[in-house]
Amino acid sequence: MFFAKPGIYEPCGIFSLTHIIVLIFCLVLITIFSYKIRNITIKKLNLITKIIAIVIVFLETAKIIFSFINHQTNLDSWVPLYFCSMFIFATILSGYTRGWLKHLADAFIGSGGIIAGAMFLIMPSTSLTTYPMFHFLSCYSMLYHSLMVFLGIGYLLNGIVVLNKSLFIKYIIFCSFFSLIAIILNVILNTNFMFLREPYNIPLPFLKPLSEKFPILYTLLMFLSCTGGTYLIIDVIVKLINNIIKKMKKKENLSNGENNSY
Repeated sequence: MFFAKPGIYEPCGIFSLTHIIVLIFCLVLITIFSYKIRNITIKKLNLITKIIAIVIVFLETAKIIFSFINHQTNLDSWVPLYFCSMFIFATILSGYTRGWLKHLADAFIGSGGIIAGAMFLIMPSTSLTTYPMFHFLSCYSMLYHSLMVFLGIGYLLNGIVVLNKSLFIKYIIFCSFFSLIAIILNVILNTNFMFLREPYNIPLPFLKPLSEKFPILYTLLMFLSCTGGTYLIIDVIVKLINNIIKKMKKKENLSNGENNSY
């Protein structure tokens, strides 16, 4: 089963009991490990990034080999040019380069990359809809996107990235570079990189007819959703958490003040 060809076993499916159990397991592990690295040094976090880069490059290579063995040689099946695939390049650039390339990669990892990873864990439309949970590609997908969320949270907690206008611009630049490549290849080769040509298995019914009737509008919508949308979500979440923490500290200070008055 672990390396079975597609169609041999029944797919796990999105929101199935197995998917929900594995999702909860992944979220628990993300929470535990994120807590453990909340106060580590930048040097140690960079080492973790390097290790993650090596691991996912190895597993991505195995995924490509699997595709060729099963005669899935069309570019869409093996070229890592999807929104979440940018995490591969981001970890390499963040872990092994310096300067503006590293800053661009850091911006992706510590902001919208978190939301992209979390959304896939909730809706794994490219693996669990084709394979059973305990298949190599399904396990790899859940691990990969869990690492996206974990590492991104680590960057936020340790101040590697700070959500502001400058970071947003870097994030847009990083995403736009890969999106532009995807659009060019989609037009020339009729591929579907970044899902910018059609929605594949994304469980939103309105996207399919939109991509057929208004392809340019669909592409623009997907680009804006995957860039500005993901950044906006993480920005709102972080601000809400910070406001809650401030209110809790304020209440604690007031409570301590009342106790000291006696």
